[in-house]
Amino acid sequence: MKIEIVEQTIVYNIETENANYTLFVSENDNSYCNYELVDEDGNPVNDEDLLEQITEEINDMPLGFLK
Repeated sequence: MKIEIVEQTIVYNIETENANYTLFVSENDNSYCNYELVDEDGNPVNDEDLLEQITEEINDMPLGFLK
């Protein structure tokens, strides 16, 4: 039997003062991460500054399973 993870995704809910977002972080078997930020209507958000701020806060979060 061969079992292989091809891609795994972590989903974050982000609440700001002005809006709510969902961030999908997918990592494939080559350790490449893809970030997709969407607004509460499911539309892609192309705000590099916001994405950078969010990823910095995520990197400061403790590692592990859900709280």
